Amino acid sequence: MRIPLRIVSCLMASLWLYALPATAEDKLPVVDIYLDRGTEVLIRKDRDRYAVAAVDKLKRFMDRTGLRYRLRYLPWSRAMRLIEKNPKALIYQLLRTPEREERFHWIMQVFDGDALHLIALDTTPEARLKLPEILKGNTLIGCQKATAHCDVVRKLGVSEERIMEVPAAVPTALEQMLLRQRVDFIIAYKSTARSNFDALGEDPARAVFITPLDSSDDYLAAPAGIDPAILAKLLAVPLADFPLLETPSR
Repeated sequence: MRIPLRIVSCLMASLWLYALPATAEDKLPVVDIYLDRGTEVLIRKDRDRYAVAAVDKLKRFMDRTGLRYRLRYLPWSRAMRLIEKNPKALIYQLLRTPEREERFHWIMQVFDGDALHLIALDTTPEARLKLPEILKGNTLIGCQKATAHCDVVRKLGVSEERIMEVPAAVPTALEQMLLRQRVDFIIAYKSTARSNFDALGEDPARAVFITPLDSSDDYLAAPAGIDPAILAKLLAVPLADFPLLETPSR
């Protein structure tokens, strides 16, 4: 019988935590935490309340672990390349999908859930289409490059030539593409799309939410090969002290 990774993780972490000396924190390395560079822009430039709340929750959680850590804001594609090679790193707001389940330890859920949506612009003919019509057509769908969002589109059977992977050079990149009609649809969370439309000086009501596509949640996650001593510290923190953050009504 195959034992789930989470159960193995808890057992290993318990043994390590019991064995650690009182001064072990001083000997553990500084933990790098990878975050999307767009989050940093949202905090520093736009003071987006959801981004601020998410990072504040992360800092409070890490302070409770007793670990030394530093936040590293990186392009998401680079963060994804680095995380599985670094046993002393974490990644924040990683979407928990079946494909990723065994590749990571899922430490802490961030938000209460905000489904990914297929989104159109209110003034376009595409805003009146239903999902079956969209899947049969030849419209172009934008998604953030190197994220699971693009995989969600592929699972619908959309061909590669109809998928535009947009680098997240700025947090509003997808919404800008939609407003300029460079793409017909984008994949995003309701809360994110509304916030980004507002940041661009556009009425959030211009975003037409065609249908929810995926309700996977985002997490603080550690690679499967994380240092066991670090994992022990992470799993020792009671999650009840860190309730899920609320997203706008969907």
